[in-house]
Amino acid sequence: MTQSHQLKLIDITLGEFYDSVADRVSTPGGGAVAGAAGALAATLSRMVAVYSMHKDRQEDQSCPVWPIADRLRKLDEVLRQTIDEDAAAYGAYVKVSKAKDGTPEAKEKLQQATRRSMGVPMNIAAKSNDVLDGLFDLVDWGNKWLLSDLEAAAILAEATVRCAGCSVRVNANQLSDPGEAEEAMKRIDALEQAGRKRLSDILGGLDRRMKHGT
Repeated sequence: MTQSHQLKLIDITLGEFYDSVADRVSTPGGGAVAGAAGALAATLSRMVAVYSMHKDRQEDQSCPVWPIADRLRKLDEVLRQTIDEDAAAYGAYVKVSKAKDGTPEAKEKLQQATRRSMGVPMNIAAKSNDVLDGLFDLVDWGNKWLLSDLEAAAILAEATVRCAGCSVRVNANQLSDPGEAEEAMKRIDALEQAGRKRLSDILGGLDRRMKHGT
């Protein structure tokens, strides 16, 4: 199933999505998979947040977990959208790249398509780091029976940052402006470094809680 179909990737079944990724088609690919992984990390994080609030305080904005849960909900929505955004961006890049036109206008269209294909996974990496920030804030508040889920969500979010980085770098290497390419590389390097640091902080906090049985 490709972008030529009416159904969005986010609306098909999980099995259909797997089959779409496995098909010999250009989309969905690594970027869309990264978006899906990031959305799963956010979704799992939301579950931990929900169970870390008393069921009667789910809508209580004074509850200390509520703003964390709300941030994760918004991040979940954005990351779900990136699945189709990435597939559309790469699909457009493939279409433009197949055009046998060496005019300056055609070359600029290809550069624009490359920037778009790079921009979506860059956003996936940034939003996945935001998920990690939300999880870090949840470490002390998280339901003690769901600390393993919090840990799994954090590991998945950090992995998403690195997976998205693969798509960023391959597109950055196609940019004609060396300065623009270098700036993109620096940004994704910084996002990956921040992700590793935040994951380490989360795992350290969880280890402390587990040792104390709290």
